[in-house]
Amino acid sequence: MLEGQRQLYNAALEERIGCHRRTGKSLSYFEQGRALTECRRDNPGMAACPVAVQRGTLKRLDKAFRAFFGRVRAGPASPPQESEALRWGSAEREWPGRRLRASRWFSTGRPANFSATSSTDHS
Repeated sequence: MLEGQRQLYNAALEERIGCHRRTGKSLSYFEQGRALTECRRDNPGMAACPVAVQRGTLKRLDKAFRAFFGRVRAGPASPPQESEALRWGSAEREWPGRRLRASRWFSTGRPANFSATSSTDHS
């Protein structure tokens, strides 16, 4: 799943750069989100990954672009302010109760059908 998100991020980045070179304008998150919907419809491999994860990848790219160009406008004395921990925060917001560890998703709570009592009562 992570490899697919890396490829999506790089493809979306390349699309933004190409659009700016051709037209002088930037693509927005919403425009790339519409393109993602079309890609998911045409490519079953992309549709296998949850759309919330893919949208989070596009949101991170959009946030990185806005932060970069904000620093460019502010001048050379403004370093990035975002920490590594905040970068992956969108996965937590999109998938509450899940954590990403070692390329695998883990639930942070008990399953809905979990019972702390034994099914056989020995009283």
